[in-house]
Amino acid sequence: MASIPATTFAVILSVLFCAAAGTAVDNDLPDYVIQGRVYCDTCRAGFVTNVTEYIAGAKVRLECKHFGTGKLERSICEVVLVESPRKDCDQVQADRDRAGVLLTRNVGISDNLRPANPLGYLKDVPLPICASLLKQLDSDDDDDQ
Repeated sequence: MASIPATTFAVILSVLFCAAAGTAVDNDLPDYVIQGRVYCDTCRAGFVTNVTEYIAGAKVRLECKHFGTGKLERSICEVVLVESPRKDCDQVQADRDRAGVLLTRNVGISDNLRPANPLGYLKDVPLPICASLLKQLDSDDDDDQ
């Protein structure tokens, strides 16, 4: 089984968030740390496996918009994939290209850490072990029924 390194992305937000959004800077706004992982789906399985590799140095951006109007809003945000440093794993994985985060104090979380779901890229060619791994996973699913 492959070991999983603790490679994470962290987006640290402060009053610069408002300045970048073109709004007035409010020094009373809380700071947030958004933490998550970017991975390479080495089997092109559509999910994390025990041979998934995590990508150090992947670029992400934070998008904060109102879902209905597109107007900037500071509490409803998404972390979005921007660029993979790996040329063998730079195809954006559908439905794993963005993760929602809430940047507000009104969600019952007392600290400044906001977790984001993992974001993923697809490897250009699956690893040789993937066929047997996916067959084993499929067989394990059949046993549960």
